[in-house]
Amino acid sequence: MSVQLQDHAEWVEQLDPASVDLLTHTWPEATKVLSARGLDNYVKGAAALRGLGRGHALVNAWIDVAPQVAKEIGEDVVGELATTALMLASKTSGSVIELVLATAPTAAKRLADAELFMQYLQFLNTLVSQAPRGLRPMLGQLDALLGQLTLGGLAPLGHLGGTSPPHGIRGPNRLLRFAVQRVFGHAATRAQRHLVGRCAAAHQHVPARLVGARFFHAPHRR
Repeated sequence: MSVQLQDHAEWVEQLDPASVDLLTHTWPEATKVLSARGLDNYVKGAAALRGLGRGHALVNAWIDVAPQVAKEIGEDVVGELATTALMLASKTSGSVIELVLATAPTAAKRLADAELFMQYLQFLNTLVSQAPRGLRPMLGQLDALLGQLTLGGLAPLGHLGGTSPPHGIRGPNRLLRFAVQRVFGHAATRAQRHLVGRCAAAHQHVPARLVGARFFHAPHRR
């Protein structure tokens, strides 16, 4: 027996009309990738985000991306994604949370593993507490970054995004661009020393598990 959107009227009624319209549009696809429990979390997540009072754009971002994430790595992470978005509400702006949600399908596709995605969500929560200015520029280049770096290699870049830019590098997100250029152009061991060293020089916390971690994806073998 298929689950109907009307079965969740209690939660749907809390949404703005624009969000209800989007949810109605995405529901058929959501039922293909989410179980009854997953659909319940999906609708309740939308209502919870609506309760933050950050506008319907944030809610719509959730409605749009949650089924995409579930399609990539399973529905078990959907509840954790909603929880992360709600936790970030006390630490950053609605537009940044919206960006976290908007880039979640990219992270899910690149990481291709539910456990790694959960670690990624934990990393975002840590980053917004320790180096909040690094979150937005990192998310803005997430697809390119995860195409080259492992999750362990992404963490120092996020911290670098919140430090003062090096002399002579100008323009928006200049530090992150500088770091990316350096990382992409050097061997992994040298990039690791450079990134961790700059984090330490800027008095940023570098988790011990990142020291000695593999920063780059292994090259494809023909």
